Amino acid sequence: MIRRPPRSTLFPYTTLFRSGKMAAYMQGIRVFISGPRFLGSAAICQLRRWERPSSSSAAVPLVGIVLNQRVNRMNGLYCVQTRGFPARRGTRERKLKIKKARKLLLQAQAAQKEASGSRQKVEKHQLPSRIRTPQREKYLAPVDDVWLTIFNRLKFFTITEAIEMHREMHHPTMMNLPDAPLLLSLELNLSLEKKTKFVSNFTGVVKLPHFFDDGKIKTVIAFCKNEENEQRAAEGGADMVGGIALIKRVQGGEAILADYKYIVAHPEITSELSTLRGIMKNRFPTVQKGTLGPDMYALVQHFKNGLEYSSEKDNVQQDFGWVDVPVGPLSMPVEHLTANIEAVVQSVCKHRPAKLGPFITVASLTCPPSNEKIAVDVLEFQPRVAEEDDDDDEEEENVKKTA
Repeated sequence: MIRRPPRSTLFPYTTLFRSGKMAAYMQGIRVFISGPRFLGSAAICQLRRWERPSSSSAAVPLVGIVLNQRVNRMNGLYCVQTRGFPARRGTRERKLKIKKARKLLLQAQAAQKEASGSRQKVEKHQLPSRIRTPQREKYLAPVDDVWLTIFNRLKFFTITEAIEMHREMHHPTMMNLPDAPLLLSLELNLSLEKKTKFVSNFTGVVKLPHFFDDGKIKTVIAFCKNEENEQRAAEGGADMVGGIALIKRVQGGEAILADYKYIVAHPEITSELSTLRGIMKNRFPTVQKGTLGPDMYALVQHFKNGLEYSSEKDNVQQDFGWVDVPVGPLSMPVEHLTANIEAVVQSVCKHRPAKLGPFITVASLTCPPSNEKIAVDVLEFQPRVAEEDDDDDEEEENVKKTA
């Protein structure tokens, strides 16, 4: 006698055959439930059944079945026949296009993410091109003539003291270079009001009160409209002077602007000069750059006898920059060198608002071939914000807070 298995719900065989989904699977129907939509007490699910197509008919595409929520067996199914209609023309092609576009977008995003990650790795391991001069304000000031810089605060000398030290080093009995060039090195704080904004690289020309030959060739081309201004520009030392005829020569290629370092012009000829804007690009004369003005003699003299300087910016430390510029030979009188240093400092400080604080953090004097670098105090030469302006700013802030 074969004993039947118990009909307990814990027995796996009985629970297996009581499942409505399993019974449907055994009958050759695959169940796909797409978020059941409730219709009264019944839930609707979609079933798909594949039958072997005969020679005359194709497979049945879709059978819809309403499943009673209360009954869990196949005998509680109520069959409702539905028809599968074909999709609209072009739907498949449109979906393929969307799929390809999404795939391309994901690939582009992955490539961009990988590139940004590699760039961050390079920047993380990149060393600064120049090291800031540590001031060590919390350290003690040196009290002797000889001290270790790593254990003491940075000491600032006067310009006269620094020049005398360099003259002792370049004395005929030492290095025998009394006419060595004296270089001024300025370390800049490029930060602005916003933490993510910094002063970009800039270039300027300053006319020194005491001229010296820095060994650079300075060529100037001047555009004027009348003969009087052309004569004034020629007296100032312009290498090429002309008006509308000169503009036509530049357009025809007879005169090349790349051969001239500076381009200056009179305001009267700006309308005719606009035809060369595409050739000049960033060199087009403007008032902000100081290359456009009514006095042609002074304009040409400013660039002929002026000293050009340019700033450099560190790639790692975004708020750190510097300017290196010669201020004269070491044999020049101390008063003349001091006046030239003052002119350079005042010109550099114009490239950042004075209300943000000192633009120059450290100034030092060097005299090659010696590596000696002496920090000097130039704070008195930097512009300061008047007390009235500070009071006005405080009042504006208070008004904004109250509003």
